[in-house]
Amino acid sequence: MCKSMTVRNAVVEDAPRLSDIAYAAKAHWGYPAAWLELWRDDLTITASFIASKPVFKLVGELGEIIGFCAFVEEEHILWVDHLWIAPEYIGKGYGRKLFREAFARVRKPHHRQAKVISDPYASGFYQKEGFIPIDYISSKPEGRRLPVLSKEWEMAGRVKTNTYKRKS
Repeated sequence: MCKSMTVRNAVVEDAPRLSDIAYAAKAHWGYPAAWLELWRDDLTITASFIASKPVFKLVGELGEIIGFCAFVEEEHILWVDHLWIAPEYIGKGYGRKLFREAFARVRKPHHRQAKVISDPYASGFYQKEGFIPIDYISSKPEGRRLPVLSKEWEMAGRVKTNTYKRKS
């Protein structure tokens, strides 16, 4: 991995490139074209989204955007809303660098928990980052389920042991 990669705040002008990365990264996993079309709205990043949420981009040494990460804050929960890396960079440590740095920047003392509704292919990544599966949520197309993962902290900021037991 190139050491000159930097994590920066995304700007509204980045919206088209971020959308392209999200769509290409999702397609990378071999999903059928019809499914990708079902998800197009969810994979589209708008200028208003960037203006209203913490969105970070990973930028290469030539200024190219390699990936992005976005969060949504909900009281004491910090949701990972998007984490996408351009396909040619997947599996090379770029996602880890982006996620860890962006997460450290956005996490505040009042956040007691982080959650993510993950693509099944990304679940292992989040588990390596200390998240545990706690549930599943229905998705499109009908019958598809996505894992929900969680990471909790004690108020002092130390990682708390998750005790949630998934229902069968």
